[in-house]
Amino acid sequence: MKKNLWIFFFFLVLVATYLIIDTYALLESNAGGTLEVPVGKWEITLNGIDILETKEISFSDLSYVENPYVEDGYFAPGVSATYEIVVDPHETDVAIRYDIAVDVSAVESHPNILFVASSDTITPNEDGLSYSGIISLDDIKSGNLIKINIIFNWSNIESYNELDSTLMVDGAELSIPLTIKFSQYTGEAL
Repeated sequence: MKKNLWIFFFFLVLVATYLIIDTYALLESNAGGTLEVPVGKWEITLNGIDILETKEISFSDLSYVENPYVEDGYFAPGVSATYEIVVDPHETDVAIRYDIAVDVSAVESHPNILFVASSDTITPNEDGLSYSGIISLDDIKSGNLIKINIIFNWSNIESYNELDSTLMVDGAELSIPLTIKFSQYTGEAL
């Protein structure tokens, strides 16, 4: 009878082991799936031109401050010219940092020709020829257009008359390259 008890006990242990393993297997499960994360959009236009499609834009529609001694539409000593850049980021889902730099090498020997950028969102950098600004996510979502005025001022200073004459040759055009770089703003200091 002892032998039968041992067989019965062994059989009971096998059944219990099977039930425990089978129950544990029921508690284990694997699942798979696809994680879909929306990605922020980036769409910026400058004066109606999409900057993702165009890398080089010519800024030539300057508005000149009237001067009774200079014909309208010409940049000369005693004249200020302004170009308004309108940045439209309304389809953008991230805050934007922009950096503006002016290459004044064409007029570096003319200290009486100055450049200034102005806007509510812009800060001048230490070099005086570059500016940085931030367009907040609140400004973007409210649909605000960012207007940046680029101002060129040619002061009429007597001691520079001879030097100024070198720029004022018949049919001459003054080319001043302007670079605007846009990047996502992540909280870094300007």
